[in-house]
Amino acid sequence: MMSTSPFRPSRGYPAEELKILDRVGTIEVGKDADLGLWTGSPIDPMQSCKMTIVNGKIGYDVKVRRRTR
Repeated sequence: MMSTSPFRPSRGYPAEELKILDRVGTIEVGKDADLGLWTGSPIDPMQSCKMTIVNGKIGYDVKVRRRTR
């Protein structure tokens, strides 16, 4: 099923063009990434953020209801 959301997982093409695919562009061990985990589309005001991961560390976790850093 095709998503109509403007937010889609990166396929690495911009990183490949910029010659930095070894560091960013896909989600893999050892690569740089900041992630946000949502209950649905992040542009839908009825959805909420469940967790953020910044520089490999949990920055926010809804289970503890506070920032973890």
